[in-house]
Amino acid sequence: MQSLKLYVIKRVVFVIVMSLSIIFIFQYFMIERAKELHLKNLQHLTLLLERNFSILMDLYSSPALIRYNIQKLREEVPGLTAVYIRYGKHVYFYPQKGGERVGDICNAYKSGVFEDNGTVVVCVPIKSEYASEFVVFESSPSGVFGVAFDEKVQDSYLVPWEAGTVVVSVFLIILGGLVVFTSWSEVMQNFKAMFRFVKKMEQIVERISRNSNPEKVKIQKEKLLKYARGITIKEFKQIVSLIAYLVEKLHEFAKKASNLAMKDPLTGLFNRNYLRVFVEGKLLALWHRHRFPFSVAMIDLDNFKRINDTYGHGKGDEVLKGLAKLLQGTLRGSDIAVRFGGEEILVVMPYTDKESAKKALERVRKLFKELDFEISQPVTFSAGIASFPDDVESVIPLERLIKIADERLYRAKKMGKDRIVID
Repeated sequence: MQSLKLYVIKRVVFVIVMSLSIIFIFQYFMIERAKELHLKNLQHLTLLLERNFSILMDLYSSPALIRYNIQKLREEVPGLTAVYIRYGKHVYFYPQKGGERVGDICNAYKSGVFEDNGTVVVCVPIKSEYASEFVVFESSPSGVFGVAFDEKVQDSYLVPWEAGTVVVSVFLIILGGLVVFTSWSEVMQNFKAMFRFVKKMEQIVERISRNSNPEKVKIQKEKLLKYARGITIKEFKQIVSLIAYLVEKLHEFAKKASNLAMKDPLTGLFNRNYLRVFVEGKLLALWHRHRFPFSVAMIDLDNFKRINDTYGHGKGDEVLKGLAKLLQGTLRGSDIAVRFGGEEILVVMPYTDKESAKKALERVRKLFKELDFEISQPVTFSAGIASFPDDVESVIPLERLIKIADERLYRAKKMGKDRIVID
């Protein structure tokens, strides 16, 4: 495992390298773009020169005048090193060596931009024109015009640009190094405070996992925040506050997880896991010592499949949740409603004989019939009840009482539904 210091150094170096890489890549493409624009400018300049010389050669046929203008052109245009003109049967170039080389290239390729031994050669065709009474017509090419430019002209502005980029980059590296160096002491202090905070947090989380009392959780959170006072950087403080908040939420999440393990997510009733852990594990142990009256009721919604098929599973869920809510609000606090499976609900009623259990469920049944689920058919349920000591000699195992209640539920269905059977 690497240290925080090494981790930060690696990231800083990575950021510097990436930043420089981006700068140099950007500069490379910008320089290439500048070169491309420079070559296009040379092409446009060559076209303008070609038009001027075409007009000059059409108006004046004196070779001496044309050679003079070529020489003058070389002196006046910066970076122009040689000119070559072939117009019909006439050939002009200056100076001799450079002009002949430009002629070789232009006669071979006719048109284009070419790099040749430190020069940029631009060739364009010369087209003669003739006029009618109304319009000027352009004929087919009658010659070639070529100009050579010194590449040093291009370098005269690209090299300073590249050098400036290097200087700026070096300056930024030095400046960044100074900032990192001067800030390192404070950052390391905050890292140490964070390290102490995390260590304490681990201890507090372990204590919370052993004791989830809300008051003790609050006290532990306050202790945790004391360790954050040595942190001065805003972002680190935010991290510390977030960790403290998560520690506080840990208790809530643990409680919710416990509820999800013991409760049905749709109805909010207890599930069969709760029946196994609490009822069979603890409640029956209490009954074994005191042998008090004990009843169970198995409830099943009537025509539930038809409701689902006709009105959709969403409506079926609404009906099931309505019954669950009614049971939770109507039964005693000691009674336990368990979603047993599908539309079946098991009600465990300690300290309750058979008649009392029936009265309680009859009250629920009548209230349930009055609920409006906005469907055209009545919504009812049937139930079967089994009790100790009327039906069994012992509540243990509970499966015997549940089986009897289930058989009586089946009998209630056969008798026409919407009723409670107790024998």
